[in-house]
Amino acid sequence: MRIDFQKAFAVEVLHDYYRDGISADFLIAPTPSCQQQLLKQGMLFKETPSGFVVLYETAGDEASEPKRPLASPLTFSFVLWSQESFLLNYSNLPLDKTPDQIFYLSNRDKSINDGQLLLSADSGAQFLSAADLLALRPQRFQVDIEDSSDSVVWELTDSKGTLVDRRRVATVEGNNSYLVDLREQAPGLYRLCCDGEEHLKFYAADRLVSGFPFGLIEIFIDPAISNDFSFVAADGSVQFRNYRLKLQARSTTWEYYVVAKYETEVTPNDLQISLDEPAVNFVRQPAVSLADGSTAVPFVAGATLPLSQQPLTGITLQKKKGPSTPRLVIDNLPNPSVAEIIPEADRVISRTYIYV
Repeated sequence: MRIDFQKAFAVEVLHDYYRDGISADFLIAPTPSCQQQLLKQGMLFKETPSGFVVLYETAGDEASEPKRPLASPLTFSFVLWSQESFLLNYSNLPLDKTPDQIFYLSNRDKSINDGQLLLSADSGAQFLSAADLLALRPQRFQVDIEDSSDSVVWELTDSKGTLVDRRRVATVEGNNSYLVDLREQAPGLYRLCCDGEEHLKFYAADRLVSGFPFGLIEIFIDPAISNDFSFVAADGSVQFRNYRLKLQARSTTWEYYVVAKYETEVTPNDLQISLDEPAVNFVRQPAVSLADGSTAVPFVAGATLPLSQQPLTGITLQKKKGPSTPRLVIDNLPNPSVAEIIPEADRVISRTYIYV
């Protein structure tokens, strides 16, 4: 008897830092509960060069009909672990992300851009962003706040807005504490409100907290999911969906510090750095003293440039021609390393030292 599998849905992880546009940053795997769900439904998880695909067993000759019905509600969860130490450096993502935060992606957000089914929340920007960051918590933890009232009403709801707990807690000596206890609930997205105001939106999962994941992707089968984003139609048939997670390369202010180590007679006014394509003006700054006692001439790009696996060519250092001085030209200055960036209040700097 022939067993036939077809694609239910796929997730592509893309990053424009890379030459081919495909992210090489993550290890992706189903969560333990998702593994059980896949096994129960007769489905298979398979890695692909650009992400992963989930397959389902078909029923007879009907390719779109799953052998085991995919009845709502179902959740398929996949963890992303970063394999690159400098991922946040070369990606346009918040540098202040902490280990107790994850990037949370799902097919609930209905983010369509130019026909692409995006799992990130900000459809206008297309890319993973701070809007996708979410607190990660264990399924039992305590929240403490300072409060001047006699008592506080705490409300805990799940991802569908269903009330999980509502409790009035007395304030003691200006402090109010609420114990979140979700050990009897499924891991998932929750919202905690204090006197009607959101205090914390978080994902609760004991198994994830100790693993320090980068992110979590959840694909739901649910009537609330729009047809465009659902891989299961209203009649129960499978309609393949290709979801995308897109990351954008970080653009930084490139600085070149030129140190006259060998060309000792070179003066700052003799030097210039140019880039014709794209046309970027590198402005010479006053010379500065370095920690080793040497002097450097900084050149600062007048516009930000993206960090990229594909080096930007055409950045040229040259010494102005003089009547009695030899010509110095260095073509294709090295691009800055992604191993070190310098965050400032209004910009991020990539600095490279050039010795001439």
